[in-house]
Amino acid sequence: MCHDQLMRLASSLGLGAALVVAGCLAAGIQQPSAVGAAEVGYVALPSPARVLDTRSDGATVDGQFQRGGIRPLGSTLALTVAGRAGVPSDATAVVLNVTVTEATGSGYVTVYPCGATQPTASNLNYVSGKNIPNLVIAKVGTAGQACLFNTAPTQLIVDVAGYFPGTDALAPLDAPARLLDTRPDGITIDGIGAAGGIRGAGTVQTLQIAGRAGISAGVSSVVLNVTVDQPDGSGYITVYPCDAARPTASNVNYVLNQTIPNAAIAKVAADGTVCFFTSRATHLIVDAAGYFADASVLVPLPAPARLLDSRSGGATIDGLFQATGFRPSGGTIQLTVAGRAGIPATASAVVLNVTVDQAQTEGYITVYPTGVARPNASNLNYVIGQTVPNAVIARLGSGGTICLYSSGATHLIVDVAGYLIGPAPAAPGSSCPADPLPPAPQPPGPTPTTQPPGGGLDPRYPTCTAAKAAGYGPYVFGVDPEYAWYEDRDHDGIVCE
Repeated sequence: MCHDQLMRLASSLGLGAALVVAGCLAAGIQQPSAVGAAEVGYVALPSPARVLDTRSDGATVDGQFQRGGIRPLGSTLALTVAGRAGVPSDATAVVLNVTVTEATGSGYVTVYPCGATQPTASNLNYVSGKNIPNLVIAKVGTAGQACLFNTAPTQLIVDVAGYFPGTDALAPLDAPARLLDTRPDGITIDGIGAAGGIRGAGTVQTLQIAGRAGISAGVSSVVLNVTVDQPDGSGYITVYPCDAARPTASNVNYVLNQTIPNAAIAKVAADGTVCFFTSRATHLIVDAAGYFADASVLVPLPAPARLLDSRSGGATIDGLFQATGFRPSGGTIQLTVAGRAGIPATASAVVLNVTVDQAQTEGYITVYPTGVARPNASNLNYVIGQTVPNAVIARLGSGGTICLYSSGATHLIVDVAGYLIGPAPAAPGSSCPADPLPPAPQPPGPTPTTQPPGGGLDPRYPTCTAAKAAGYGPYVFGVDPEYAWYEDRDHDGIVCE
């Protein structure tokens, strides 16, 4: 793939929310260059670095572009990325995680190279009160800047995980191309897959990929942006090659009337198709941004595989890391990746889909390699009750493991879709930080019949059974003072759930 093709891809490829990248998209992982991007392939930073945070208490890696305040309606921010956080001045493209928070209305964000015309495309779609992250591979424009246009007022957070100095690994399209739009006014690049109507619950959409939009026959995998629009209830989308069985995995999770995008790097079936399973009726929009011609760099699994599911009925590919309970506030889980689901011990990085479900409090997830300090960066941001998926290309740390830090109590689901070839991860030895210890249970007090004086706390009951019968709970460690009143028998940081 030629140099300028990569730059065209990077200008508008929005892959779906959060990213920790530390793998190489070519023959090996490179270390950041202080001045010039003489390397080839993908260059991972030692850990993701924050380069923009407009919030009043925001902090960036170098103090630039912090605390600038909410971005106004219809504004464009020129963000300097080259020459910061280890990204060299002549890098052609950067891997970003862009997060919207505290939005005051419905809108979208478009990321594109400064100096170019703003494209008719979006990287994130958002509504008031929701935190939405998305992964974006952005071409670096004039003065080493990427421009971020937002429609409705919102705070913006941007983390950089690495950069492309130029690579033959990824074959981008000249511009992202729409291959499916089921909405009544939907338009695709060639008229195929346009205005087909809402996808029914439990149905599978077979989408021809090869032979359209410049995607060659026989490609190994394709980079897609999958968007759900106007769903009639809570559900999920699973993307997989049509010549494989549908896996127990998901790419996009959604709720009633939500519009939400996410990236999918999908293996393409032998006949050039990719399938989309819809659990609940919704419109679907699919854009293609590029492809991997073969498996010499990115090795896709035959189908995505579940590695972690903390929910009570959760099931994983091998029975490990399943039904483990809510992840506590301030907790970190060390997830074994290498040696599972066909991921070799020598894999450098993996393509993951990380999902937050049933969040008990506002918070964020940070994914990072075992053996390094947790960075000031996030992959998913969420609020109470929200289900949020995000694509993550995660560098593997000590012993082929990764750390997942949750600032607020929530369930976590992790699926793996493939791996990147490069130098093997460090030998076993390092560990992720341990979960915080819940406080010792306190003796129960007398059963009250009214709200205690002063207000603010729920009534205290002898047991969780009594509290739940009265309509109270759950209580989260580090969030609810009532947590200390009851015994946390499963040590998941939540009582009376």
